[in-house]
Amino acid sequence: MALAYKYERLPSSNHSARSGFKDYTGKITHICIHHWGKDGQRHTNVVRWLRGKAGGTSNTGSSAHYVCSDNLVTNLVAEDRASWAAVGANGYAIHIEMRPEMSNGDWATLVQLCCNIEERRGSMKYTNHGLVAPTQCPGRYAKRMGDLVRAVNAEHKRRGNDPKDPRRKAKGGAVAAKPSNKVAKPAPGSSGSSAKSVATMAKEVIQGKHGNGHAQRRKSLGVDAATYKKVRAAVNKRLS
Repeated sequence: MALAYKYERLPSSNHSARSGFKDYTGKITHICIHHWGKDGQRHTNVVRWLRGKAGGTSNTGSSAHYVCSDNLVTNLVAEDRASWAAVGANGYAIHIEMRPEMSNGDWATLVQLCCNIEERRGSMKYTNHGLVAPTQCPGRYAKRMGDLVRAVNAEHKRRGNDPKDPRRKAKGGAVAAKPSNKVAKPAPGSSGSSAKSVATMAKEVIQGKHGNGHAQRRKSLGVDAATYKKVRAAVNKRLS
């Protein structure tokens, strides 16, 4: 396995068995791309937050398998465990949190990481948070999923990973995920959860559709801090 980046293992407290999610099919089939939202944040601070209690933070509702930026990959959750990154895709996907600025170095490191995962696990399908939940995540990466598939396959070729060779684990190479019952785009004309009313979002939170913890819920909803504050108030009013 080629490693063209610094790799570190810093376990998160936020993970569970994949079998506990309804979307688990018995196999890990997808790589799901995220971004950590706001430009200018530091890799180390994002890692600390997603580690939850292990990182000394109050975060009890979100995590990812990997945090990735230029020449640095941090593994937070073992791939055979579920990270808490996207309601509806925690059971079957490996989740990668990317630096939102998407520099050339960020991109090159992502390609290397995905190729390394496929060398161990075989061909994966590629999706992103916005395809499995109504959210603006993964920002700049959303329109480049096809580019990512092509880049990963080109890296396989550069490494000599012949998909026709049965001795290789990377059979078939990367493929783009198609919309299905578990990888679905928001409805046409929708701009994600921001198009929903506060009352609707509050109802969904109460129903458990956006996970646990404020960070996870806000990320799943895809709203800004001010809107999420209104959602919280609506939830508290309904439950009072």
